[in-house]
Amino acid sequence: MADPILTAGFENEGLHRLDAYLARGGYQAAAKALRTMTPRQVIDEVQKACLRGRGGAGFPAGLKWNFVRPVPGRPNYLCVNADEGEPGTFKDGWLLRRNPHLLLEGMIIASFAAGIETAFVYIRGEYPDAARRLEEAVAEARAGGYLGPDILGTGRGLRVCSSTGNGAFCARGASGS
Repeated sequence: MADPILTAGFENEGLHRLDAYLARGGYQAAAKALRTMTPRQVIDEVQKACLRGRGGAGFPAGLKWNFVRPVPGRPNYLCVNADEGEPGTFKDGWLLRRNPHLLLEGMIIASFAAGIETAFVYIRGEYPDAARRLEEAVAEARAGGYLGPDILGTGRGLRVCSSTGNGAFCARGASGS
């Protein structure tokens, strides 16, 4: 069995805090990407690693990031679906409760690769504790220079906004269809 990646350190009750995340090497990949790589190099690295999405299709992340090319004069946005509405899925709430900085670091890297400056996270409404943990992590990351208009003095910025939903992955239309 392979060593866990997303769940590594989950046994540490304080992992959701910035100091604990940094102690485990957190934000080093984001610093490397922003300081030493081009967006194209980041996408190539993700493609070489065969990184896949955690949704039902397991879509190759590098391929997806390659589709999202910056268009001059038009903003791009990163939208993170942490609704966990797919049947039998229990990943988003755990990640946000236990290690929200891991999500934020991934968002920083993806946003850099795609020329994105604003990201939105949609969280299942039944997970107020996960939403609170994410907001706390965003505040810590901002204060630590990992989010905001000038991440780690690189001139690259990312603003992260989050919102919670009402627990409906698919809504029925007015006609009941």
